Amino acid sequence: MLYKIFADPWNTAGLIIDPELHQGFKFRVLDVKENRFIDLSCPAETYDLLALIGTTGRYVIEKVFRNKDGIIAASASTTRLSLIAGRYVGKDDPVCIVRCQRGFPALQAWPKNLDLG
Repeated sequence: MLYKIFADPWNTAGLIIDPELHQGFKFRVLDVKENRFIDLSCPAETYDLLALIGTTGRYVIEKVFRNKDGIIAASASTTRLSLIAGRYVGKDDPVCIVRCQRGFPALQAWPKNLDLG
């Protein structure tokens, strides 16, 4: 979802038309098995980012920074307790904080018939 918000112009038109967003965002991708990270700048390294985050059991987006000035745009919990404990124990629910509006992607209205359950 963070990719769609901060790098997909088909989802977030502001990436193209808003001068504050036009320089793109840098994604910090964490390798949860090796406990290493790599920073990839979009749109220039979009394909590399997609290749990594497509392997969801190993690579996750930890943070998103605005390329223009390095301000944090999003931060997500990335620890997988199942990798620490050796099995899923039901306590690794993710958390994510995302900045929006004024120099960041705008909020979008959810469709009324969207089933979130």
